Amino acid sequence: MLGRSHILINLSVAALMKLPPIPTFALLVGATFPDRFEYWLSLEHRKFGHWWPLYAISLLVSMAAYNHSNSYPYYWMALFCLGCLLHILADFLTPAGIPTLSLSHRHAIAIFKTGSPLECVVTGITFATALYLNGAQWLEVLFP
Repeated sequence: MLGRSHILINLSVAALMKLPPIPTFALLVGATFPDRFEYWLSLEHRKFGHWWPLYAISLLVSMAAYNHSNSYPYYWMALFCLGCLLHILADFLTPAGIPTLSLSHRHAIAIFKTGSPLECVVTGITFATALYLNGAQWLEVLFP
């Protein structure tokens, strides 16, 4: 998926969760992190940076730490990891797929190609639905 699609999908989740600005930002940073991480470290695309167990374990550890200490940085880290997992889930819908249990083998549902008109339609419908369901309340949280 394209970066803007990842951002809109994560914004949709932020709207559904009615997240305030800082948690929304944490979710949005996660929206593009797997691609940026691989680029910054010159790693092969959709390998280690797109390996979902990395973010799932980090999410569980962050949630456990937040439940234990009630410290907001752990909450933000959990949302960042959720944003990364949403990115990976969205990439799972493209033919290139994502590594599942092994980094050497990818799986995909292949609903649409990256950058295709269908990707734009699916992303647009997702975002419009989230705004329809919770848009007014979410905007009140973001801009009181």
